[in-house]
Amino acid sequence: KPQVNKAWIDEFCDKEALIALLESSTHPVSKGVLAYIKSEHKDIKSSDIDNIKVVEAKGVSATKKGTILLGGSTRLLEENGVTHEVPKGTHYLMAQNGKIVASFTLEDKPKANAFDILARLKKRGIRIVMLTGDNKTAAFNLAKKVGIDEVHHSLLPHEKAQIVKEFHAKKKRVIMVGDGINDTLALSQSDVAIAMGSGADIAINTSDVV
Repeated sequence: KPQVNKAWIDEFCDKEALIALLESSTHPVSKGVLAYIKSEHKDIKSSDIDNIKVVEAKGVSATKKGTILLGGSTRLLEENGVTHEVPKGTHYLMAQNGKIVASFTLEDKPKANAFDILARLKKRGIRIVMLTGDNKTAAFNLAKKVGIDEVHHSLLPHEKAQIVKEFHAKKKRVIMVGDGINDTLALSQSDVAIAMGSGADIAINTSDVV
């Protein structure tokens, strides 16, 4: 699960709105930031926000008393005219009226036995492929830790599903493991769908195994 290893929050950041944005998303990155905020700022509570729009695989937009709020990836902010230089890796950014007011850097920490489990699967002739919405740097960093050589990064949900279809076109059987809304399309296209028990309800309901 992604965990925050670096955080910056501007003094003008509406932290209550930040929590509301995070709670509006089921994405693992949002969950990671929310866990960090609740751990480090226990006194801050969520506030009401309006016009909430979850943007597929990118983040959430909303308003609060006339203030335009954005929370999510650099891609979401750039598409809304907000530019911000960030180091390579996985990030969650928040903007208020076009200004960055919070930035979080996260790192995926796989379970200790993940490398060995995948190595055993590969010895059985099973091809392991990573399909992720994470950027190139974050995706390859995680893949290296767990021993995955084939990586498809920066994917939108329909692109994950398309790759599953391409495997089927080559007469391959596909087992898909996912945990979020962004995995649901690919899970529905696979021969066997496996969802994490802590994942989004829609992913769990789409899967054969939980």
